[in-house]
Order: sequence, then C-alpha cells, then structure tokens
Amino acid sequence: MSWFQRLYETYGNCVAAQGKFEIAPVAHTNKVCNIEIKLNEKAEFIEAEFIEAITPIPTTDDNNCLWPLAVDIKTYQKEKDKQGKELKVTYKKLLKEWSDTADIKIQIVNKYIQKNTLIQDLVEKKRILWLSEDGKFIEKPKNKKDITDKYKIFQYVKKQEDVFIRWIVDTDKCRKTWEDKAIIESWINFRKQKENKKYKSEIEKTYRKIDKENNIVSRLTDDKICYISGEITDCITTNHPFANGTSKLIAVGDDLVFKGIFEEYYEALSVSFDVSQKAHNTLKWLISKERKQAYRNYPQIIVAFTINGKSGNVGLIFGEDFVKSAKGYRIDFEKFEEDEKIVKTSLQSRKHKIDFEKFEEDEKIVLLEMNAASPGRACITYYKELLGSQYLKNIKNWHKKYCWQFLKRKNKNSQKKEYQYFCGTPSINTIANSYFYKKDKYSAEKSEQNIKRKLIRDLMPSVLENKNIPEYIEKHFIEKASNPVVLNNIQWKTILSIACSIYKGNHLYYDENKKEEDCLMSVDENCKDRNYLYGRLLAVIDDAEKSALLKQNKENSNAKEAIRSTNAQRLMRQFSIKPFETWKFLYEKFNDAYKKRLSGDWIDKRIADIKDKFTSIEEFENNLKLTGLYLLGYFHQLKTIENERGAAIQNKNKKEKEFSNDTAK
Repeated sequence: MSWFQRLYETYGNCVAAQGKFEIAPVAHTNKVCNIEIKLNEKAEFIEAEFIEAITPIPTTDDNNCLWPLAVDIKTYQKEKDKQGKELKVTYKKLLKEWSDTADIKIQIVNKYIQKNTLIQDLVEKKRILWLSEDGKFIEKPKNKKDITDKYKIFQYVKKQEDVFIRWIVDTDKCRKTWEDKAIIESWINFRKQKENKKYKSEIEKTYRKIDKENNIVSRLTDDKICYISGEITDCITTNHPFANGTSKLIAVGDDLVFKGIFEEYYEALSVSFDVSQKAHNTLKWLISKERKQAYRNYPQIIVAFTINGKSGNVGLIFGEDFVKSAKGYRIDFEKFEEDEKIVKTSLQSRKHKIDFEKFEEDEKIVLLEMNAASPGRACITYYKELLGSQYLKNIKNWHKKYCWQFLKRKNKNSQKKEYQYFCGTPSINTIANSYFYKKDKYSAEKSEQNIKRKLIRDLMPSVLENKNIPEYIEKHFIEKASNPVVLNNIQWKTILSIACSIYKGNHLYYDENKKEEDCLMSVDENCKDRNYLYGRLLAVIDDAEKSALLKQNKENSNAKEAIRSTNAQRLMRQFSIKPFETWKFLYEKFNDAYKKRLSGDWIDKRIADIKDKFTSIEEFENNLKLTGLYLLGYFHQLKTIENERGAAIQNKNKKEKEFSNDTAK
C-alpha cells in the first residue's frame, strides 16, 4: 500500500505548510454549505442566511448517519431505513450522545435540534425552505424568474432536501462552530472512543469463538501496530472513510479482507484511525473539483501529486485540448524546448493555465488512478512513481510526439459555428469520446462508459510514461478515418486529425538524440513511400472532384446548397484496402464526368508529378492494403492545395487593389 503511505506523508507536509493547503482535519470532510443558522445561548433560532462556502464538518463515515453537526435535511429527517425499520443510530441520537461530553456550543445546537423545529423555522420564519400544501418540499420551478425573486434556495441546490447547514452559536468565545478547535478535538476524541470500542468488541467476539472451539487462551493485548506508519497507536479503525462519493477503498470485516497467512482479518489489516483519516482526506482534497487537479470520468479519477502537495495538473492535461493558432503548417520541432509559443502556450487553454511548478530533480511524482470495483467499493487500478523531471519530460514528449492540426470551434459561446485549424495535441478525453463518434453523436453513451474508462486507462501510459498509444486504438481511428460517409464533416475531420496524430506519434517520431527531422505539417516532397504517395493521389482527385461539384452548383444557381460526398470519399475505405484497383476506377470516373468542368491541365500535372515519385511501376500497381501513413499524405496534400489556393486569392486581391489605386490616381 505504497500509495496509502504517500497520501499520509502528503497530509503531514501540507499541514506543516501552515494554511497554504486546505485539507480537512481528522474525522472531518470538506463540504459546500448553503445555509448558515445563528442560535442564541438559549438554543433559540435567531436568523438564517444563504451562503455558498466550503466548510470542514465532522463526519462518521457511516451511510446511516454521516453528519453529526453540519447537516443536510435528508439526514435530519432520516429515522428509518428503506425497509421502514427504526435505525439504531440517527442524527439526533448521535448528536445528543456527543453533546454530553462536548463544548457548550454543541450542547446548544443539540438542544435546538431536539425541539424538531428546524424545518418549520426555515419555512415560516425566514422563508428559506418551501413546502407544498400537503407538507412536502416543492420541486424546482421551471420559471427562472421565480428562482431569482422568490425560491432563492434553488440557486444553490436542485432539491431542497440536499441543502447543507452550518451553525453559529452566539456565545462569548468563538461563535463559528466549524472554526472552533475545542469542538474539532472533541469530535476526534469522540470518534476514537467509538472506534476503540468497536474494534475491541470485534476482537473479543472472535477470540471467544476461538477459545470455545480450540480451548486456547486469548492473546488480546492493548498494543496496536499501524501497518502504514509502523508505530504503536492508541486506536485501530475498522470504519475507513469514503474515498469517492459513497465508495470505500478499504472495507474491514471477516468476509471482506483477504487474510493470506493470518487467521483473522484484523491481523491482515491494521491501520490506525489517524493515519486512515489523514490519507483519505488528502485523497479527497487532491481529487476535489475545486482544485481542478484530477481528471474525473466518474467513477474513474486520475490524479498526479508530490508529497509536498505540488500539482501535476492531470485534470487539464487529460481533459482539455492544448492548442495554439497556426498561420502556417510547418513547426520547427528542433526549437521545441526554447520556443515559448509551443512549450508554454500549447500547455495552456484560454480558460485555464497549466503552470508547472518546478520540481526538484529527486522529487517524486505520484500517479494514481481510482475506479469503482462495484457499487460502494473503489479500487486503485494504476499506481506509479516518477521523478518530477521525468514526469515533465514525458508530458512535453506527449505534446511533441502527437502534435497535429485539429479543427476547433473559434468561439463556443457564439451562435455561429465557425471552425479554424489549430496546431496542438488532443486530450485523452477528446480521443476517448471521438472513439464513439457516429453521425451527430459526439460522446459515449451510458452503455459505452466502461469501454471509455478502459480507453482512458490504456492511454494513460502514453501521456505519463512516454509509451506509444496502443495498437488497437491506432487501428480503430485509421479505419474510422477511412470511412467518412458514416460521419458528418466536422466529426470526420476530427477523426482524421486524431488518426494522423496517433500514426505520426507512434511511427514517425524520432528520439531527440537522433537529430532526425520530425514529420512536418506540410507535404514531404522527398517521401517516396507508396502509402504516403497513394494518400496524396487520393487527396488530389478528391479536391478536383469537389471543385467540379462546386462549379456545377454555381452554374445551376445552387451555390448555397451543400455538395454531395465525392467518389473519393465514398470509396476511401475501399481505396485503403485495394489502392491501385480503386485508383483506376476513381481516375476513370473523374475523366468521364468531371474533368471537362475544370479548366487547365494542372490536375494531370500534379498527378503525374506524384506518380513519378514511385520507385517503380510494380510498386504503383501493388494492390496491397495501405498503412495509416496514407492518411498523412492525404491530409498534407489537401492542406498544401488549400494553402496554395488561399495564397493565389490573396495575390489576386492584392493586384486588384493596386490596379484600383492606380486607376484612381
């Protein structure tokens, strides 16, 4: 359980930093509170107001009664289980038991709670909660004006039962219960007494059974060793905190623990109360939404951190595409380390910046993935430790290896759907969602979520350990990019870019020490590979047919209508399987139906120029299946044609402007 020890060590270092980190204390958890209630010394309701503040609150780590002080309305009302049986321990019973040995402020809160007027006071005195005529909580109104003017509670929660309350008690000393150190210590001691009592009861129960069956003397002792810290402790816990929602990483019980060589479960697993609380609270702090440090694909969570609390920013690295505007299509990768526009700008987005803190050379980065084994049970599915310098190097290599051109929407908030090509690297989330693209469907459905989580898990080593993207993912995107007719235009261009990015990173990327030129973002005129050249031929015939169809639409006064898919696009999959045979068919079709609509012989010249680059006629007539390299040739050739066409239009406009100026003179 090295990961558990690292979390425990992180807690100690973060607390020692004195306020820089906001990890919840032992036996507490951070929760967003929505209502703040003020009581006087007589336990009378004074006032209540709306708030939205993260507050450390006491917790029991028990499904029946989680919150003994700050409370949600569901817990306050919960007196019976789902079968209708009365619970042994309810919120009110637990609070009363604690208040008997607690600070005066807790006694005041308890006295008020036992009156059972909480909901009534919030409804009648302050109009914070709202009930229907039959005494049930009303649902969120559809009219937004009602929420703004009257039912303000719905600005904070979707259901009134989910509202969270914290308490201010009007006494001479610290009035805020969540900041009172005496209350915090009181609850920790109360929890420890409970845990010790439960632990001792479980062991005595087991040993009584052993003594009865085997007639041996009980070896029960007060010495308890924590397997994480290696120290003697005064309290061993059998009730570990929740790690993610209502899921637990560690569940203790005779039927839950793998005993190995031990006879009893408490011998196989022995973790102190303090260590367990500190480790779990650190994990919850690291993966919290507010920090934006972890990548969350619930219940899958991935996080990177050091034991001094520095962030690895996995949340942004996995969740967002990192791009920079690209005027040209050539990137000088040799200057990658020095070029601020690529290193710094590409590792940030418009909304969030990734500020990689400097790590010491021997400082370790902990990489952790948590997932759900079953409802209520979480598990660690990936754990690795890297030096901070190696971690940063791997992240930079990921952006360098898989950098490509991607079509991105200019402004998501704008009603106009304008797209522009950017140079950058797709996020893990984008790759995983694109895997499931179908026409006008952009993300995984519920039935596909397990596959998406596996994809993300398999992609993690590519980012964090500088490994290649798995072959099955590469093959999937190459095949999907070769079948554009089953996707809309934006989806297909995204898939095509991802396929090129993956193939380039897996096959055409060279180690920095070799000083060989990386794959460029424009046509490589020196490349004589059959796959690459066939991709270029496909792009030329595709663009030529598209130009002819556009001209046909203009002649028929249908310029605004979308043109149909070209033969090159419809037969792209067939082309990738049998290139020579399909090429002959496409070329003949083009000559028969479209060539006469286009002026000049530029198309034949371009095709002849590409065909001349084949090393032999036999290689050109080779009908074997193409590799993913043909997609790079296709993409590069289309971009070069588009670039040349744009330059020609600019030159034409420039000459017309100069001519008009001369005429005016």
